[in-house]
Amino acid sequence: MKKLLFLLLLTSSTTVFAQKKMLTMQDAMVNNRTSLAPETLRQLQFIKGSNDFAFVKKVNGEDVWVKATVSNIEGNPFLTLAEVNRRARLAGIDTFKALPPVQFNNDNYVLSIKGNKYSFYNSKDSFLILGEAKAVGKEAVDESKAGYAAFVDSFNLYVAKNGVVKQVTYDGNDGLIYGRAVHQQEFGITKGTFWNDAGDKLAFYRMDQSMVPDYPIIEWTKRPAKANFIKYPMAGDSSHHVTVGIYDAVSGSTHYLKTGLPAEQYLTNIAWAPDGKSVYIAVLNREQNHMKFNQYDVASGEFVKTLFEEQQDKYVEPLVPMLFLKNDPSMFIWQSRRDGWNHLYLYNTSGKLVRQLTSGQWEVTAVKNFNTKGDKLYYVSTAVSPISRNLYSVNIKNAKSSGITEGDMNHNVTLSESGDYAIDNFSSTTNPRTIQLINTKSGKKVQLFQAKDPLQNFDLGSMSIFTLKSNDGYDLYARTFKPVNFDSTKKYPVLVYWYGGPHAQLVLNSFNGGAGDYWFQYLAQRGYLVFTIDTRGSANRGRAFEQTIFRKAGTAQMEDMVTGVN
Repeated sequence: MKKLLFLLLLTSSTTVFAQKKMLTMQDAMVNNRTSLAPETLRQLQFIKGSNDFAFVKKVNGEDVWVKATVSNIEGNPFLTLAEVNRRARLAGIDTFKALPPVQFNNDNYVLSIKGNKYSFYNSKDSFLILGEAKAVGKEAVDESKAGYAAFVDSFNLYVAKNGVVKQVTYDGNDGLIYGRAVHQQEFGITKGTFWNDAGDKLAFYRMDQSMVPDYPIIEWTKRPAKANFIKYPMAGDSSHHVTVGIYDAVSGSTHYLKTGLPAEQYLTNIAWAPDGKSVYIAVLNREQNHMKFNQYDVASGEFVKTLFEEQQDKYVEPLVPMLFLKNDPSMFIWQSRRDGWNHLYLYNTSGKLVRQLTSGQWEVTAVKNFNTKGDKLYYVSTAVSPISRNLYSVNIKNAKSSGITEGDMNHNVTLSESGDYAIDNFSSTTNPRTIQLINTKSGKKVQLFQAKDPLQNFDLGSMSIFTLKSNDGYDLYARTFKPVNFDSTKKYPVLVYWYGGPHAQLVLNSFNGGAGDYWFQYLAQRGYLVFTIDTRGSANRGRAFEQTIFRKAGTAQMEDMVTGVN
């Protein structure tokens, strides 16, 4: 009997011990992206031009592409690795050891391989090589609908089509940049070339930075360390001069828009009119407190008119180009924080404000797409909570919004081209991942996938999200990871992790509290309390909250961190 009791106790203690796994550094910083990431439906995507969708799953131990429909969400296998490799051999390209990323269209699928794009038809063995071969391996490649490809080589801009390359600029050097993102990639600028809808005319940036002082960037990987110099306009120093060129790919002619003086201004949010006759630019003064939204004539380069202006005592920050209505090129949507929160405004091309489409003490964080009719626009906002994201639609005619998703959690949503269906991939602090298919008209939701907690076998401390009050009354969102078996009567070493300021937000109502890895859980297992706070100045809390740090960066943030630690 004693032996039996001893064996039972041993078995019980072994089971408890087995349940208390510790995260390794590999788990926290590498496996968090692979074996310890929440499971998902791999490469889930709508098939372009339809409401059908595709994803990768295991069938008889092999990864296969599955095509699913609204009425058959389990789907049927339709593309295997063997078939992809058979098609690859026909095209004379290397075969694959695993299923590569694929973009599915109604009648074909596209593979991107070493800079080339191959289109394989579903019903026959033929294929097409998409894109321009002369642009492969070049920098800042931008392809148009008409088959042209713009690219940068040795600081100059080129355009190619059907193997014929035309040089657009000739005087480029490290002080004179063409076709690249400008203004230190601020104001939403991510690239330097912009094709019109027809794909035969190109707007491009020209940035003269020869007058800008050099700034050293130390390359510590060299021994001894090496200083690399970049052009960086510090406050009070000379800034670069930017202009916008227009290249006609058919005639080969180039001219520049007359954006005027002063030369030290910011040109951002470049957009073409649907008919290709005008280019619109948000022109911002160097003080960044006065923006003019201007229209320019493409043929002559002449200034046409200022549609509207925005001024603030601290700063204006235009981030998103105008969005023309789907079926009405005389109307467009503009995003602005003019009322203190980022919202949507409907304008006509005469510059008249038709109506404000969204309003409230919350922010529009993303615009998705229109429905088929073009009378509804889908957008993502913080209306439920600053640390959550939900999908909504707004009626363009009456500015009434309707919720598509719900709950105090983070919804990452992809819409079909028609806007009739949405794939909703969401999580919260208690849910690692749920994926559902939503009928955006009826609101009907069908679950496609539910992930298990990847950390369920680890002995973790508790994670919590809460609010504190700043000195001036703002709610500050904070997060703690507490040690395992936390005892409130004991003292623990505290690690304060913070990264704040405009465009930064760390605390989210999503899995792991918005932390991208398990480093904080790793530390909590070893007796540390990890504290994070989104201080004043951080993102998605409105203009006044963000601008509390204007010309005194660090003051409000330090006050808020002290509030949290105390």
